[in-house]
Amino acid sequence: MGRSGTSLTTRILNLLGVDLGPPDDFIPARDLNPTGFWERRRFDDLNRRLLHSQHGGVSNPPRFDRDWTPPADLATEARALVGDVFSDSALWGWKDPKNCLTLPFWQAVLPPMRYVICIRDPGDFAASVQSRSTPHGATALDIWLACMSRALTYTAGEPRIVVSFESYFEDPAKPAAALARFIGRRPAAPEVDREIHELVDRSLWRSRTAGATAAADDGTAEEVSRLYALLRAVCDEEAISDGSPAATELHAAADRYAQRLIEAGR
Repeated sequence: MGRSGTSLTTRILNLLGVDLGPPDDFIPARDLNPTGFWERRRFDDLNRRLLHSQHGGVSNPPRFDRDWTPPADLATEARALVGDVFSDSALWGWKDPKNCLTLPFWQAVLPPMRYVICIRDPGDFAASVQSRSTPHGATALDIWLACMSRALTYTAGEPRIVVSFESYFEDPAKPAAALARFIGRRPAAPEVDREIHELVDRSLWRSRTAGATAAADDGTAEEVSRLYALLRAVCDEEAISDGSPAATELHAAADRYAQRLIEAGR
């Protein structure tokens, strides 16, 4: 989910050995994110066009049925794009918060992948996006819950790890070590560890609030709080075991909200 430490996490993964591709296509840094987004324009553009082709967007994410077939032209473009950017890479990855909505497309056109799910206190997330437009009557918490529930559903049974934005400010070494283990690399060397600590800049931890979820109605706040607590409980673990009680609860929460979306016609 965007505004949840995705840029910081991606840069740390890069320092740990994940190739993000050549920098010429990166979306440039700006005041919103002065240390860089670490996102590629062409992947961003393709994801936007895919959502548009399914008559959806971030605030009204489309549903992908089990028998859904990706648009042939976009599938061909995606394979060519990955080959063009990462053909010489042994360990590569890319970041786009919209992936939590478009993942069925990428899963259909690429080999099996590993997933890093970034989370942040939903109240802080809501405060961070409150000045942005949220069409179709969706609140920021609606968007958070829709995106996170899809991220969990789409990655069920796959290698994945949950990383909390707040954990970087508690002890950067812990989430960095968990990420290194997850990608099969050794803990950061001293010089890399220093760079990681320098990345964790408290002045960039904005929109810190308390109780923002209370503003939601129709049960969203309670569902958000429950799902966030479940996610925090599995942060930095090697993986979320799908047979574990935590995974069972996570997917039950995701399924409940997915059903609410269907009933609401979203």
